[in-house]
Amino acid sequence: MESLRSRYRLAVSATSLERLPSVRSLESIDSEALIGPEEQKKIISEKHSQWELEKNESLKVILEEQKRKLQEAVEEERQKQEKIRQEIIENMQKEYESSIEKMKARFTAEKQVSFNEAINKLAKEKDAVIEDLRMENSSLQENVSSICKYLETRSVSVYNYEALTVSDSALLSSRKELQLECFLEKIREDLGPYLKFKPSVEKLVSSSSDTQQIVESLKKKLQKKEKEFEELTAKFATLYKSGTGEDRSCDDCKNKISILTCNVGDLILLCYEERNENFKVFHFGNFVHFLHQDSLQALNLKIPPESSEKWALGIVANKEFCITKKTTNRYKLVLGTKFYRVKVQPWNRDRVLFQSISRSRQTGSTYFISKNTPLQTLSSDDGDGARGSGSMSTSAI
Repeated sequence: MESLRSRYRLAVSATSLERLPSVRSLESIDSEALIGPEEQKKIISEKHSQWELEKNESLKVILEEQKRKLQEAVEEERQKQEKIRQEIIENMQKEYESSIEKMKARFTAEKQVSFNEAINKLAKEKDAVIEDLRMENSSLQENVSSICKYLETRSVSVYNYEALTVSDSALLSSRKELQLECFLEKIREDLGPYLKFKPSVEKLVSSSSDTQQIVESLKKKLQKKEKEFEELTAKFATLYKSGTGEDRSCDDCKNKISILTCNVGDLILLCYEERNENFKVFHFGNFVHFLHQDSLQALNLKIPPESSEKWALGIVANKEFCITKKTTNRYKLVLGTKFYRVKVQPWNRDRVLFQSISRSRQTGSTYFISKNTPLQTLSSDDGDGARGSGSMSTSAI
């Protein structure tokens, strides 16, 4: 704009210089001075009007020229700015597309890394769970085998079987049938010599009449043994029916070992788990149940236990839900494992035996007690004790 203004000033000054009176005009003026005043005024007015017309035309030409130059300059400047703007837009578009591509690549890489980490974590957790389940399965199998070996070395009486049988009906039926079959097998062994001797007796009857008295006596003994066998079979069938029917008393239910539930008041079997270095409830369920440390003294147990103290019986007095929040804990469990801790009271076997004998005398039932020693008696200072209500609380181990 300054350049345009300077050009305009130069053009105006040049035009004014051109319009100044020259020497010839001065001479004409001098020559015309001899003319009269009226004619001079007329000439001056004509000159003045002519000069005004020329001045207006020249100004109009100059303005149009300056306007054209200004328009050209403005158009040139506009095109230049438009070109610069287009270049800036193109550069910004390229930078934007480049940043978008970089962000996409980084997001894809981070997503792939996160996916790989999640897959690895799930694989590790799956392997850990499989390993824990495998170890728990092996430990349960060891516990079952040890219990079976112990039960095989003992000749348990019918009452102890009724007092310590499992609460599950299917397992109870199989145990009852096994017990009945063993007893019938024993009676068959007792009657075996007489049954084997029966063909020889018939031969003696047919061959000689002198042995008739011996045959008659043997037949009577055989009939007597068969009658005793039928009576014992009927009694065992009645006992089996009463043990599996719906009319069992509440006290009998409470004196049966529970392996499917671990609620307050249940009779449970505790086994020492070497992997966890603690006593664990023999239980088939979703969560592991460990013995509370406060119940060790009441059950006369120690950690690690002696060779004769690796299992015990007790009644659940209280249970609490726990979650491991430390990698190193007393139960040797994985971080985040959910389990229960149970407080157990001693099971007074003598008291239960006395109650059962009293009931059997009142109802007239007959129990056959074996000569061998039953399961170990757990020491108890306070009998059954008060069965407190189970309180559920969450604690961190």
